Amino acid sequence: MESEPETVSTYWKEIGLAGLLCGAAVTVVVMLILFYTPQTKAAEMFDKKTYTRAFTLWGTGTSGKMSCTGTKKIQINKGTYMCALNSTNKDAVDIQCDPFLPNGNYNPETTFDAIAHLKSECNGKSSCSVRLPNMFETGQNTCQCVSADVVLNASYYCVPG
Repeated sequence: MESEPETVSTYWKEIGLAGLLCGAAVTVVVMLILFYTPQTKAAEMFDKKTYTRAFTLWGTGTSGKMSCTGTKKIQINKGTYMCALNSTNKDAVDIQCDPFLPNGNYNPETTFDAIAHLKSECNGKSSCSVRLPNMFETGQNTCQCVSADVVLNASYYCVPG
């Protein structure tokens, strides 16, 4: 005797309605996790407009203003004081005062961290003015950075108040 081929209806009878519903529920949960959650977080970030804003000052004594619109408040992300790459000799690149390491990170021997100063001046405010000091007159490094070549490179977010 030949056996009859198994039909689709036999398969569904074996797994039952409960199995079918469990499989569907698992599929919905997986799709929710994979697709809805990341998009929701991205949409929330976009709605809050918390993208990074760049802030650069060039030249000792120069002032600049950071500001956020509406009820948003400043939150400092990064800040570094540095001497411009060729500040001690305009005709040749001064490797000793290069603010960057070969890997692109800031050179701690030729730069100064500005985060603490910027946070104390600006965090939690809707706007603040920053004046660029000459950090290179302190004698803490060997660079003789001329006033015109002192740079503040910073970034901040505007976050809900």
